[in-house]
Amino acid sequence: MGACKVRRVGRHQLSSTEAHRRFPSLSLSSGAIKGWDRRNQFYHQMLASLAKHYDFDLEQSFESLPENIQQVILYGSGRTEIPFNYLNERAR
Repeated sequence: MGACKVRRVGRHQLSSTEAHRRFPSLSLSSGAIKGWDRRNQFYHQMLASLAKHYDFDLEQSFESLPENIQQVILYGSGRTEIPFNYLNERAR
């Protein structure tokens, strides 16, 4: 689930780390990465699975997370397999 894609904004290319990580003083649950906060059920549940696997708190500010955790969030876990759970609005 890394945020490693590049998108164009006007004449500039921004990596998603620049485009999305706008509020590093916020927690992941509060919107450190736009669109991945608790209002987006899918991404928030994926982040919760990641937090459980790597033992970190989604309420901790993004900038205070260890660098290796930030890297996994932004670029993925490489070959490490992580069990992800997602319950939709029907609890499935």
